[in-house]
Amino acid sequence: MQTSYFNNVKNNTQVVSIAVSQPKYLSNVNVFSLLAPRYKLLSDFRKELISQDDYVCEYNYYLSKLDPQIVWDSLHEFSSDPIICCHCSVKYFCHRHLVAEWFEENL
Repeated sequence: MQTSYFNNVKNNTQVVSIAVSQPKYLSNVNVFSLLAPRYKLLSDFRKELISQDDYVCEYNYYLSKLDPQIVWDSLHEFSSDPIICCHCSVKYFCHRHLVAEWFEENL
């Protein structure tokens, strides 16, 4: 499994969005909303109402309630080599890296 961001992948059929919203320029993007951060968490982080550490703690707590094997298998129903994506470029902190770490630690 790979991670990337929408502007880097364009219309790749392996893309699976784990974002709150999908870009309009991507047609037929696969969406796996279970891994999207809750809107309030994302909003509070963007407004700097919570720190990055608080975001990580809350998002990781959310992930801890999921079964990583079931999530992994579900993502692979979209593609044999899914690319989990969101809007954040590599320059910025992003929840998709937390997902990747979660898989590495639990599978």
